[in-house]
Amino acid sequence: MTEQKWTVTVDPEICDGYGVCQRIEKSIFQPAEDDDVVRIVSQPETPEMLERVKLAVRRCPKLALKLLPRDSAE
Repeated sequence: MTEQKWTVTVDPEICDGYGVCQRIEKSIFQPAEDDDVVRIVSQPETPEMLERVKLAVRRCPKLALKLLPRDSAE
């Protein structure tokens, strides 16, 4: 059985750059250089990273993060 892969996204119109997600998982969330938002630099590839990303999504004060299943056709 293949393990489900996930993609995390950030809505730059909602994100205010509080950095909660960055403190939880620095390998995925980084500050954008040109404004006060977060950018996604990678995707969760291990179960441990996925759990931290799930926590970041839940703790985002602006609800700017989404975690979506990756298309199985990729």
